[in-house]
Amino acid sequence: MSKRLRECLMIFTRYPVPGTTKTRMIPALGADGAADLQRQMTQHLISKVTHLIEQQALAVEIRFEGGSQALMRDWLGPSFCYRHQGGGNIGRRMQRALADGFQAGYTAIVIIGSDIPDISNAIILQAFKALQKNRLVLGPADDGGYYLIGMHIADAHRALSELFEAVNWGTNTVLSQTIAAAERLGMAYVLLDTLTDVDHPREIEIWHRALQANAPLTAPKRISIIIPTLNEAGVIKAAINRLPRSEQLEIIVVDGSSADANNNDNYCCV
Repeated sequence: MSKRLRECLMIFTRYPVPGTTKTRMIPALGADGAADLQRQMTQHLISKVTHLIEQQALAVEIRFEGGSQALMRDWLGPSFCYRHQGGGNIGRRMQRALADGFQAGYTAIVIIGSDIPDISNAIILQAFKALQKNRLVLGPADDGGYYLIGMHIADAHRALSELFEAVNWGTNTVLSQTIAAAERLGMAYVLLDTLTDVDHPREIEIWHRALQANAPLTAPKRISIIIPTLNEAGVIKAAINRLPRSEQLEIIVVDGSSADANNNDNYCCV
């Protein structure tokens, strides 16, 4: 296994079943809307990291809740390894994922969630780079938790239980308790930029801003319809008027030196 392939990115997400995902968003979006938000944010993250995966030759594992491997593969494609997160709280599930990854031979593992629209490839690369000289890297969330955790295999066996079991999950002390545990263990750690996860209705604007920021990358391409004409003055205007109108549609009429009465009409570009 090459050095690059000994680095693994794990993405934690949930299959978007209405009523079981993004439940804190349901009062604002409804069960279907909350599930659709989960679907969109996961796909947004996958599309963002795809280029990174190709450039860096990272191994990628998607750890999911709900659904099945077949459903996940149908949703996100066959390019990834899918594994169920298993039981227990989020700490126990991350602990299990890291232990499995180190057992499989990876030496550096980074775990991220799917609900941080502002996470970037640069941040993920920074996390892996930090693990070249440190044992732990954390991406603080502004609610007191973290959106990213990365570990090096060194000291992992003695650190896994302490970092994940002595933490009050779901509270604003998750990050501080994790840092305290790392310091007790003497683990060198790095903190990345603080970001916000989209978990409550008040945070939905963060998602909207992320979509707008990526709009130029995902906007539909413009389509040009070119109509060559020769002596079609009597029918060309009606033909153009029957065509659909759209900001992504450009209609170009090319006149081949017509000799009819209306050859000078302005039909060249509509």
